[in-house]
Amino acid sequence: MDHLVTIEIGDRLMKKEFSLPELMKGISERMRIDFQKITKRIPSPLDVGEGREIVLRTFLKDYLPKRFGVDPGFVIDALGNVSKQIDVVIYDIGNAPVFKVIKDKKVFPVECVCAIGEVKSYLGKQELKDALEKIHSVKRLDKTNRGKSQRRHGGGYVGEHLTRHDNDRVFGMVFAYDAISLEAIASNLCAANKSIDRVHWSDVICVLDRGIVSYISKEGVLLPDPQKAVAIYSTNKSESHNTLLTFYSILWSFLSASHAGTVDMFDYLGTRTQRFPVKRLALTSNTQLDNNPTGTCCT
Repeated sequence: MDHLVTIEIGDRLMKKEFSLPELMKGISERMRIDFQKITKRIPSPLDVGEGREIVLRTFLKDYLPKRFGVDPGFVIDALGNVSKQIDVVIYDIGNAPVFKVIKDKKVFPVECVCAIGEVKSYLGKQELKDALEKIHSVKRLDKTNRGKSQRRHGGGYVGEHLTRHDNDRVFGMVFAYDAISLEAIASNLCAANKSIDRVHWSDVICVLDRGIVSYISKEGVLLPDPQKAVAIYSTNKSESHNTLLTFYSILWSFLSASHAGTVDMFDYLGTRTQRFPVKRLALTSNTQLDNNPTGTCCT
């Protein structure tokens, strides 16, 4: 089946016998087939929940640009705060000092984290509460490092200082394989959000082959940015076949413009403000050890 889908898409592209909706439908079907193939590759002895986390991480690794790493783990900030364990951490590989702690679990400085996600076999009210708490545990971290972290761009360019908004923020998502109705999810999300600062809200919820719950703008357009949204939105049944592609498109739209920040490891080590009683090497033509705290000028 997957081979036939690929051939059909390729043939129609070569012959230019396709409309944009048909092309996107074919791509959506291709993604769903790839997702199913990954699911079948996961060893059955694994815990069901862990196996489904691996499926989503593998899918994202296959489909996202190589700029991004995708792993489970914990997120920390330079103030010493630590998140709860997160199923999916999407980080900027080129700007990420990553530390392995237990098996495949890693620790990521929040400045290099672009998005995080929680995976649920079934998403009910309690499962949603658990997922939102874990997302909140990351979003509350200080990605700006007290306003000092600067935006990292392609090629290592350092730009303006990070903020907690727009493409500087950490994107938060929930991915479920089955769930209560989308309407019930939207209602539960609305109730949960009342006790959470808006900057810490999750951005999108996806229930595979069922639909998306996110936000809309005042113009009624899908807007997965709770800081700018005016209402919660859920897709309808007629859009369910494109759920995976819609989810990917939302995530990619954010990641393509997201910013990582500079990571000051000395702040994490706590050595930035410490003074050490060490002998200094005077930089002169007659190099010698010197106890002079000011050192000697280079000559």
